[in-house]
Amino acid sequence: MLLIVVVLALLTVIAGELALRFIVGLGDPPLYQPDPAIEYLMVPGSYKRFGNTVFVNSAHMRSCESSIRRASSNERGVLVIGDSVVNGGSLTDQADLATELMPHIAEQRGWKVPLRVCNVSAGSWGPGNMLAFVQRYGSFGCSEVVIVLNSADLHDVPTFSELGPEHPTARPCCAIEELFRNYGRRFIRGAVAEVPPSGSKSAKQSLQELLELLSTSGLRCRVLFHPTRQELAAGLEQFRTEAAAGNVPWCSSAARLREAQGRGQDPYRDDIHPSAAGQEALAGAIIDCLESSR
Repeated sequence: MLLIVVVLALLTVIAGELALRFIVGLGDPPLYQPDPAIEYLMVPGSYKRFGNTVFVNSAHMRSCESSIRRASSNERGVLVIGDSVVNGGSLTDQADLATELMPHIAEQRGWKVPLRVCNVSAGSWGPGNMLAFVQRYGSFGCSEVVIVLNSADLHDVPTFSELGPEHPTARPCCAIEELFRNYGRRFIRGAVAEVPPSGSKSAKQSLQELLELLSTSGLRCRVLFHPTRQELAAGLEQFRTEAAAGNVPWCSSAARLREAQGRGQDPYRDDIHPSAAGQEALAGAIIDCLESSR
C-alpha cells in the first residue's frame, strides 16, 4: 500500500512538472543580475518562456548578437531605449518585438540602407536606469536614439533593493520550484513599497541628463510617448513634460495603436504592455518618428 502511495505521488509530481514546463511554460525564466550603477540588467542567454523565445545578447540587450557592432558603413544604427514596453517581457516572442520588426518595415517603406536596431531595455526601468546604461556602454555605434517613455516613467527612480521574484537571479532546478519560489513569493509578498536612496536624482533630472548626454555625443535623439489603454481612450496623444524639453523631437504611438484597433486588433495585453499587434504598431510609430526628421 505504501509503495502504491509513493508511486502515485511520484507520478503526480512528474505529471505536474511536465504540465508546468511544457503547457504553462515555467522552468526557464529570463534572469537578472544586480548592478551597483544601473540597478539591474538582464543576464545574457536564450530562454524559452510561455512558448516564446527571449534572447539577450552579451551586451544585455534584447537583440541579436550581431546588433552590438556595425556590420558596415552603409547602415543606419538606431538605439531604442525603454522599459517593459520595449522589452516585451516573457509574453512577447523575440520575432514579435517592435525592434525586430523595424528593419522589415523600413525596407517595405523603401529605405535604401539597412537598419540596425539595438533594444536597450528591461522591465520596470526608468530614466535613471537608462542613463546609467548609456553612461557605461555608450551607443554601440548608433547615430540615432529613440527613447520610448510612458507616463509612469517620470516617477520611476532606482531603489537598488534586493531583486524580488519579478527579477529572478538564478535558474530553478525545475518548474515546480519556480512555481513556489517565484510566483508563490509574489502572492505572499504582495506589493512592496520600495524607497529610493536618499539624495537620488528624480526621474526628470535623469531624463534631462540622458538627453544632454546623447545630444553632446552627437546622436540624433527623439522621444516617443507610448500611452496606456486608458490614456489612448481619453485622447491623450501628446507628451507635454520634461521628456520633450529643449530641442528634442517627440512623437506618439497613439495613431498607430488606433490603426490597429480600427483593424479589429487589440494592441494591448493589459493597460500598458503591447500585444503582438501592439508591438507592430509600436514599430511603425518608431519608424514614423525616425522618418519625421530624416
